[in-house]
Amino acid sequence: MQQRFPVSIISFKKKTWVISLGCILSAITNLVFNLLFVPVYGYTFAVFASVLSNLFYCVWSFYWGQKLDHVDYAFRRYFIAVLLFSLLLIVIWKISTIQLDYLIMLIVKICLFAICVFSFMVLYKKSIVLDLCRKVLTR
Repeated sequence: MQQRFPVSIISFKKKTWVISLGCILSAITNLVFNLLFVPVYGYTFAVFASVLSNLFYCVWSFYWGQKLDHVDYAFRRYFIAVLLFSLLLIVIWKISTIQLDYLIMLIVKICLFAICVFSFMVLYKKSIVLDLCRKVLTR
């Protein structure tokens, strides 16, 4: 879930100081992570520090958005979708480190993409995913 929707709720309720404080805390979190871990793990950890600080901002804005105006979300579906997507990215990253022929690598990635689409079809309504695939393929 993106933080745009909770931020809109926070802005509508005229609590913009929450947005500003969240951004400042996110920047401080990013700076602290970079100062602590980049010298130890190298510049690649800067990416993880940015992701963690943005995740902090998403949780911060979601918390305040829910506190100001409660919205029911299908958390189970979101969690499963994020977990599947994360696992897919990890598998693709690990497979990319293996030296394979280009065609074999392409076939493996297409199969992983098909598994991801199929799991989203099971997770959500099948017609929505099929309609989206049709729109993408007909462009």
